[in-house]
Amino acid sequence: MEDKAGDELADAWVERYGPDAAEDGAALEQRGLVRLPFSLLIQTEADAAVVVGAVQLRRDTARRIREQAEQMAAQADREADRIEEHFLNQLQEWTAKQIAGTKAKSVKLITGQGGASPAVVGFRRVPGGLRIVESDKAIAWAKDHDDDSGGFLSISVVEKPVAAEFKRHFEQTGEVPAGCEVTEETDKFYVKA
Repeated sequence: MEDKAGDELADAWVERYGPDAAEDGAALEQRGLVRLPFSLLIQTEADAAVVVGAVQLRRDTARRIREQAEQMAAQADREADRIEEHFLNQLQEWTAKQIAGTKAKSVKLITGQGGASPAVVGFRRVPGGLRIVESDKAIAWAKDHDDDSGGFLSISVVEKPVAAEFKRHFEQTGEVPAGCEVTEETDKFYVKA
């Protein structure tokens, strides 16, 4: 049904502007207009339909391109993650050997696979200390221990523990609140590609 209507519009366009209309900037595609002359005057329903159809065609094309680009980007991210995960241990070992005996924490790589700046592999210092690992338990603990200041909980639409207050309490008292754990300072490996 749509094809027949599109064909009728295309036929009306050719009938109105002649079979050589394509040479004048009004090339026709199988189902509609590829290019519209900006000198076009909308005088008939067919003219209006052709213009609106051209807009619809371009909007649909833009939507399809965005969807394809998102799918392609997601696929590339998945592949990058899979490659990084597969070689992570080897990269860590190689980097550790390269920086052994130096003050360096990272190695800049000259890569030929793309990217405007050199890739970097290295280790970052991740500070140790108290961190909230089970929010619901931390909230329950805070309700039992909160004074009038209300410092342990931030109340908005959803209750959320205030990590800085839990950390302050831990540093002052040494008590590890429920739902929290203490971690040691470590070096975390990273790849900046």
